[in-house]
Amino acid sequence: SDAFFDPKYLSNIYDPLVLVVAYDDEESIGADALWRNDVEGQKSYQSADTCVLESYRGRGVFTKMVKAKLSAIQ
Repeated sequence: SDAFFDPKYLSNIYDPLVLVVAYDDEESIGADALWRNDVEGQKSYQSADTCVLESYRGRGVFTKMVKAKLSAIQ
């Protein structure tokens, strides 16, 4: 719902947010987020919510999402 999604992902203090959503055709099968959370002036990220549908676990979906997140912040 908007009440859950907006404070965590749109109006949060950790801008900019990196959110990766994995799809199989048009079905979303996983999501993985990083919040910007600098430490002592150094650019840093905090891993946030991650999920993969149970039927897709063990297929490398999480690994692909992590690689996509890392590409986005480099």
